[in-house]
Amino acid sequence: MVGASAGVVGGASTELRPGHDDDLVGVAVGELWTHQPTAEQPDYMAVCTWATAPPYRDGVLGDECWKNSRELELRDDNPLDTTRKVNRGSYPFVMLARDDKFMYLAASIPRVASVRADGPTYDGRRHDSDLTGFDRVSFYLDVDRDYTTSYAIHIDQRGHASESVWEDKTWNPKMHIAVNGDAKHWRLEAAIPLNELVEKPP
Repeated sequence: MVGASAGVVGGASTELRPGHDDDLVGVAVGELWTHQPTAEQPDYMAVCTWATAPPYRDGVLGDECWKNSRELELRDDNPLDTTRKVNRGSYPFVMLARDDKFMYLAASIPRVASVRADGPTYDGRRHDSDLTGFDRVSFYLDVDRDYTTSYAIHIDQRGHASESVWEDKTWNPKMHIAVNGDAKHWRLEAAIPLNELVEKPP
């Protein structure tokens, strides 16, 4: 199971995530759909599609694997907060894909005027970076589906990351991260080796 959220830190603060109005109902519906998929897929779930070719990690999201991936929209827990609603049809989303070696993560996030607009930086990248003051996306990978523990990967608008397993920050996976953007959005692509997550690919 995969969860994702995008948060603004600093001046404005909001959390966006895929989900169901009632989280327990969402879990139950999601589990039923996972075991017996139907055409009516829950709108807060997405299949991690097979990448016939790995994406060229540049933060552009124009690769074939993303064309075949479902955009999993991140919704605002607070419907009165419109900071993310840049214009109609513009919303934050994540996408997932994989091959036999990597899991690929992608996101497109509208910029918020009250948050600094730093672009990608490569110097000084390290594990467990301080992401305070920067917009970021958090991916939670619950590979044993216990709905409690997960791998957590936080990536900010500069391409800096902080990672942990449950509350253990010594997990420092090898990852490839690319960030791109313009005045209205910032986007990311990341690749994480499957052997950092599971003993054998699913």
